[in-house]
Amino acid sequence: MRKIRLKAAKHIFEQLQKDDKIPIDAEFDPADVDMSDIHDGDRFYGGWTFVSSVSEIYATQGLLSAYADAAHMEGKGQNTYGIFLNIGTYTANRNLGSIVSGHGIGAECKEEWLPRFKAAADVANFDCEGRVILVDMEKSIDISLDMEMTHAKKFNDERHVLKNMTPKLGPDERKTGPALYSRALRAASTLEVDQIVAQYGPNQKKWLERFSDSELYRAYSPGLKDGIVTSQGAESAMLAAVANNIRRVEPLSMIKINVETEASKFYAEKVPHLRNLLSILAFYVSLAITLHVLFSE
Repeated sequence: MRKIRLKAAKHIFEQLQKDDKIPIDAEFDPADVDMSDIHDGDRFYGGWTFVSSVSEIYATQGLLSAYADAAHMEGKGQNTYGIFLNIGTYTANRNLGSIVSGHGIGAECKEEWLPRFKAAADVANFDCEGRVILVDMEKSIDISLDMEMTHAKKFNDERHVLKNMTPKLGPDERKTGPALYSRALRAASTLEVDQIVAQYGPNQKKWLERFSDSELYRAYSPGLKDGIVTSQGAESAMLAAVANNIRRVEPLSMIKINVETEASKFYAEKVPHLRNLLSILAFYVSLAITLHVLFSE
């Protein structure tokens, strides 16, 4: 419990620094964190992982394009700090099919992503050949995905590539570099990709060469033949979480709302085997216990 309290307090401290409410050069002092209400043996909420009851259907019948992203909770306080994580795929109608959702304390990091990717890898037909998971360029996602996924590969989100690459380009390269990358990203063939890449300036080539072609260009990544080239789906899931008040309620309520949201989407999609809908609606109480509800000392 003390470990979680310190982690949460440090996260709030850093957020307050970003908001200029605490001097940027101030240092976090663990001794300032109030531990007076903690006694040996107490337990403290550390987050949860929720696996959709229809995750196997989404993994089997959805597109090979998948997504993974995390959103930071709004506000600062006992019940509002933390992150909301989501891993999913796209249905044939280009709607989101959530595979794994989760809530954690503190900032996005490897220890938050590892159990979520492990849960996703355990879903039948998700970690398969040709599966491409669209992610941002956070190293915590990259490392965790590679550790838990045997077959699925990552693909860098276009917006993050442009955001991180552009400052590295020279003045002349900035005029053409971003547009060239976006064209190469969507090129229909590997030959066309290579012709566009040949026009990159030296700084752009140097920065992008650290990534494999399959992480940068649709033509080199078989799972992206459907045309999806961004992890926007993950952020859409985060907006849906806000609209459904998932982020600002107690853990059991979060799970309940997730179940009801997935049930609603599942019905709207009219996916075969609607008997699974009944299992979703009836199962949310037991899910609170059986689907990776996490507690930390």
